Amino acid sequence: MLKPHPSHVVPPPEGEVELSGGDGQRAGTLFLAIAIVVTTVAAALVELAHAYDGHRADAATSAAHRLAADSVGTAQAAQQGASVLFEAFAQAEQQRTAQATDRQWWLIGIPGLGARSTLLDEARQGQLAATSDANADALKAAAAIAASAVAPDQDPNFPDRLFQQASRPTDEAWAIQDAALEEALAWHSRVGQLTAVLTLFAIAAYLFGLGLAVRLRINRILAGVAAVLLVAGIGWSIALQLSPPQRAPDQAAHEFAEARWIYHTAQTDADYQAAYQHLTRAIELRPRFAQAYADRGSVAFAMGSPERAGRTDISSIEGIHRAVADDQKAYDLGLQTKDVLTNLGYEQFLLGLLENRPDLYPKSIDSAIRAEALDPLDPIDYYNEGLPLLASGQFTRATSVYTDAAVRTAYLDAGHTLRNDYGFEESNVAGAFTDLEVLSKHQPELGARIASIKEIIVQRALEHWTTAGRTIAVTNPDLLVLPSLVLWKADLPGYDPQRDAIAVQWYYQDPQARGWVVLPGVSGRVEPTPDPDAAAGNYYATGNYLAQQGECLADGSYRAEIYVNGHLALSKDTTLAVGGMTAAKTSELGAGFCRPASWIRGVRDRGLSDGYVKADHSAGVYVFRYMHPGPQPNPALLTNADLQRAVDQFKDRLPIGLTYEVAYDGGQRPGLSARSGAVYGYQGGRALVTSGFAADGATVVMVVFGPTDYINKEQQPLQIVGSLFGIS
Repeated sequence: MLKPHPSHVVPPPEGEVELSGGDGQRAGTLFLAIAIVVTTVAAALVELAHAYDGHRADAATSAAHRLAADSVGTAQAAQQGASVLFEAFAQAEQQRTAQATDRQWWLIGIPGLGARSTLLDEARQGQLAATSDANADALKAAAAIAASAVAPDQDPNFPDRLFQQASRPTDEAWAIQDAALEEALAWHSRVGQLTAVLTLFAIAAYLFGLGLAVRLRINRILAGVAAVLLVAGIGWSIALQLSPPQRAPDQAAHEFAEARWIYHTAQTDADYQAAYQHLTRAIELRPRFAQAYADRGSVAFAMGSPERAGRTDISSIEGIHRAVADDQKAYDLGLQTKDVLTNLGYEQFLLGLLENRPDLYPKSIDSAIRAEALDPLDPIDYYNEGLPLLASGQFTRATSVYTDAAVRTAYLDAGHTLRNDYGFEESNVAGAFTDLEVLSKHQPELGARIASIKEIIVQRALEHWTTAGRTIAVTNPDLLVLPSLVLWKADLPGYDPQRDAIAVQWYYQDPQARGWVVLPGVSGRVEPTPDPDAAAGNYYATGNYLAQQGECLADGSYRAEIYVNGHLALSKDTTLAVGGMTAAKTSELGAGFCRPASWIRGVRDRGLSDGYVKADHSAGVYVFRYMHPGPQPNPALLTNADLQRAVDQFKDRLPIGLTYEVAYDGGQRPGLSARSGAVYGYQGGRALVTSGFAADGATVVMVVFGPTDYINKEQQPLQIVGSLFGIS
């Protein structure tokens, strides 16, 4: 055979069919065939897993929906149960109070009420009370679950904690439902990933088939790509099968609910620490529990704060770092809510301010703006946006944002519809002023601009003006801070209540000087009262913190900023140092007062008397209540008579040998009129006795007793007497 001339041979072009063959070709064909089989089998197995996971996803979704419905039912049942308990308790208390009133009338000897008929009525009321004891016992059982934290004696704002406790099963049911939803989403995610794996296998099979059907010079490259896709898909699917989604244990939900209950009823640092530990345990059991991270961030912030009521604006560096980390984690896990953004934005500002990191201010502004978009009517995020703007020197924009925030505080829309919600307005103003004080402490050079911003907020948020009004001098000021109330008085020459508006912001700073915090319960707009015991033009205004907040004021420094017609007219400081007091609100006696935290409960007669004494009974305080039927034309006679009656009739709990010494006027008693007072002596001690007439026709009598030096030289007895107020 003749060998063809080389010029007659046409080489195959690039990328076209190559006609050469041999052993290499057969090996390649075999490889591609096996690869196609492996790919097909792998795809079949993944399809089985895909179908199974789809079934699991549907089942998990159904379970989540069922649990969601169950959680709604749990919430309704829990709240209804709490309402039933409270109503039963209130009924029993009312019956016992009526019984106590019958006993009082019998003791007093009111004409026309025979002793026998009164005692019979007392017995009848006792029987009625007994019929409700089963429900009252249920309330006691509920209180015992939380170490009596929901009991009226432990809850200054009873029944707030009772209803908060009722939310524990609701929170737990929600957390279980949320875990089920997380599991369902995880299964759906697996279904989506397996779909992606099937896509990889389909592409690999196509490339293998292409290499088998048509021989190309790039077959090896295509086979290599297909092999990589096949291996990646197999590895991906194996990884998925080795880590199937699982529902978080219900214990995580229990820890979450327990933490919320402790946090919302916390009174001490130990309470906050316990809440933090429960949330940490919930996160350990369920690492993707976004709401637990958000809650732990709030607890961490509160742990480092001197504030123990309402919103918190100050915290330690450690508390802020923990809060930022947890809120950012919650956000990254998908909890991109307004609350998380609000907290994160403010925490970023604080961290930037305290650590001199201005690079965090843009992040804080961005978080605030995103929170504003989620709820444009809430002014808090506009105040939060203004802070980093002011701190970074963007004064014009900061002033505009603060003005907008103040308008949104007072109005529901762009300055047209007033909210008429005084509590909402003052709460936001108090928070804004506290935050500005934090900024002022670390950037004192901004003092004048901060003062100007405060006046804008007062004018628009509290006084609803667009500009400040006329100026009035405030002279001869005086401040008084008692454990239960705050008072300021001053000369206001030319003051006209029809033309002039006055607002006061009361601040508190703890003994560690961690920063000034506004007390919203006693701050806001006021209408001062002319002082009848002073010259014309002298006015005073009080704020009963105990009545508003259910707590006593703590030792520390206090400041009052008084704004007249939108201008700062006065800023004055004072202190309180009485050793720490705690609230005692005895609703069945219609009175509240502050008493030393270390004193223990003394003898108690429901609806008649209650008190607290030192462990050795050397000092104490008792409150008595006498109910008078019908209108009383001369309450002053009753308050004097009942004052002496209490001293004479309750020798079993008061010092022996009380003897009248001198009349005593302990000052104003909010909620009590026709006040009377006297000082009594006994061997080795003295007693301050005061009384007043309540709006419901009862006389309230307080007796504070102790050793002579305690009564004569220490401020505490006077502070206890001064804290008494009537509960209407």
